[in-house]
Amino acid sequence: MDKIHKKNRIKISFAFIVLSILSQVYADVDSNFHCYLLFGQSNMAGGCKEKVVGNECEPNDRIKVLAFRTCNQTSEACGVHFSRQADQWYTATPPYHNCNEGIGPADYFARALLDSIRQDITIGLIPCALSGQSIKIFKKGSGKLTRYNCWVHEELCDQNRFVYDWMLERCRIAQETGVIKGILFHQGETDNGNGWWVDTTKEIFDNLKSDLGLGDIPIVVGELLQAPGACCSDHNPLVNKLASEYPNCALASSEGLAMRPGDEWNAHFSCEDVKEFGERYVKAFLKLADPDHVPRIQNNVNKKQSKRTVNSEMINSYGNDITIYSINGKVVSNRHNNSSNRLNMKTSGVYIVKTRNNGNMSLVPFIDN
Repeated sequence: MDKIHKKNRIKISFAFIVLSILSQVYADVDSNFHCYLLFGQSNMAGGCKEKVVGNECEPNDRIKVLAFRTCNQTSEACGVHFSRQADQWYTATPPYHNCNEGIGPADYFARALLDSIRQDITIGLIPCALSGQSIKIFKKGSGKLTRYNCWVHEELCDQNRFVYDWMLERCRIAQETGVIKGILFHQGETDNGNGWWVDTTKEIFDNLKSDLGLGDIPIVVGELLQAPGACCSDHNPLVNKLASEYPNCALASSEGLAMRPGDEWNAHFSCEDVKEFGERYVKAFLKLADPDHVPRIQNNVNKKQSKRTVNSEMINSYGNDITIYSINGKVVSNRHNNSSNRLNMKTSGVYIVKTRNNGNMSLVPFIDN
């Protein structure tokens, strides 16, 4: 009888230890730290290195990046020095991928997303794009970097690891403190026109969701450049096929986006249109992600007020000379001396209206009817 009691006590103690460990693990996870996996090739990695004028280079405490590699140098795009250790979280400043790369669509995705999501949410980016590589490099149990493509990630090449395992490990690091809410994908130039690409990509998505326990999280796939002279626009029917066939997947269109001047590969988006592309990723993502998955900004106004459009009647009450800012401080419109009956507002949300004559500021809801 004593032996039975002793065994039961051991089982209970073991169960208590396991529960204690699990409770500690889950206690460290912040449900408001929303993480996004970025993978594909160079357009996702960020090739825009032109000196940026604007707030794109200003650090934002609500956007974090999991360091792609160990770096200690100056950003070509932003002109600021940065020092990072691989697989550690930092406040995000481009580049997010290789030390010598530039700004990509994910930079603008994160900043634009802040305008729509609840203010207590922080965004975490998990960069895993590998420039110039086939989708096959990401296949589970088979893809590795070799001495011919070590330039894309020297440390990973030296480790002789499967790329999929490396990407999975980085996602698991993110899951230690946050929740993966979506995947942003842009790839295909290297595999241009190959019919097997769709099924291979689906398999990688399936493995990621299964191995990470993600369920059917939103995935946004971007079209390849289709400007005149672009190398690989013939691949876009396959990109569209993937977006239409895969569960909870949406397309970020590249229609009308320009090529980077002088691009020797005829494959990369202009720096100006990288921004537009990132914003298209946001729009596609928010159509998939319901407010339970990604909570939106809450407007403390009644239904009658929430349906009003920002028009001359509302803004005239603030005076003749105003500026309108998004929640994260970006100027979205100006109005001088009642010059227009309607401001040029493009998206719904809550905006800050500031009068320049006396500095007064007000929060105003805007719904585009």
